Amino acid sequence: MSLSVGRPDTLGMDKYHNRALPERNDSEYAIIPWMVDFAQIIRKVSLQIYHSRISYHEKLQRALQIEDEMDRWVTMLPERIKPDVHESRMSAGLREPKWARRQRLVLGIRYHNVRTLLFRPLLRNYIHNLGDGSADLRESTHKCLDSAKKTIEVIYNTYSVHTFFRCWWYNTTYVMFATATLLLPLSKLGTSSLITAQLLPYVEMTVEILEAMDECVVARKSVGIIKHYLSRLRDSDSWPEADVNIENSSHNNTVSAETGPQQTGFDFPEWTYSFAFPDSSFDGIAQFFDDLGGFPPLGA
Repeated sequence: MSLSVGRPDTLGMDKYHNRALPERNDSEYAIIPWMVDFAQIIRKVSLQIYHSRISYHEKLQRALQIEDEMDRWVTMLPERIKPDVHESRMSAGLREPKWARRQRLVLGIRYHNVRTLLFRPLLRNYIHNLGDGSADLRESTHKCLDSAKKTIEVIYNTYSVHTFFRCWWYNTTYVMFATATLLLPLSKLGTSSLITAQLLPYVEMTVEILEAMDECVVARKSVGIIKHYLSRLRDSDSWPEADVNIENSSHNNTVSAETGPQQTGFDFPEWTYSFAFPDSSFDGIAQFFDDLGGFPPLGA
C-alpha cells in the first residue's frame, strides 16, 4: 500500500532486522515470514517496473518473471491460509479458526492488488497504442483487468457475509485502485456497449462497497467521485462509437490512428481537489496510482 500511494516501503534493509522471524508452521503467527517474502516481491515491482528506465519489452519480461515468483509464493503458503487466486470466493472449512479464514482472505486480496499494480503500466501503454502489441502484452492487460475485477468481487462477497470486514478502512484503497484500473480504458478509448457490459458492473459493486462504509469520510468522497462520473457517462452523447474489447484486443477503425481516442472532458466538483487526486478531471483520476514517466513506443 505504501508503494501504491507513492511512499517508500516499510520493510527496511535486512541487516537492520534484529529479531528472528516466527517459524513457518501452522500457527497464526506463521503469516509473518510469508508476508516479509511478499514485501520483497513488492519491492521488486517498485524498483524493476515503476522506477526502472529499461525498454518497454524488457519491462514486460520482468513483469512476467515477477508474476511467476508471486505464483510460486502462493503455492508454498500453508494450506490453511493459502487463497485460491483463481476464484472470487474464499472457500473455508466450517471448523477452521477465524484467524486462518481472515488471513487467507487478506492474502488473496493483496495478491490481486499487487498483480494489478504489476501489470498496470502495461495496460496503460497498450491503451495509448490503441491495442497494438504482442500476445504477451495482450495477455498481461487481461491479467491486470482480471485481478482488478477479482479484488472488487472478493471484497464485495466478503462484505455480503461478514459485516465486521466493513470496518477495515484500507479496503477503500484497494477498491479505488481496482476501480481506477477498470475505468482507465473508458477514459482513454471511450465507451462501447461491449466494454460497458464487461467493466461497469464491477464499478457498481465498488459503489455498494463504499456506501457500506458511510462512516468513513474517505469512502464517502470516493463514492461521490465515482457516482458523479457514472452519471455523466450515462448522460453524455460525446463518447466515440468504438467497439473496443481490451480483453480480446480487437478494435475497429472508428478510433483514429492519427488523432487517437477522443477525450471525455468530464469534470468533477470542486470539492474533489481536497481529496488529493492529481486534478478534477476523470483522466487525472483514472491515472491515480499510475506508473511514472511517459510511454515508450511499442518498438522500443
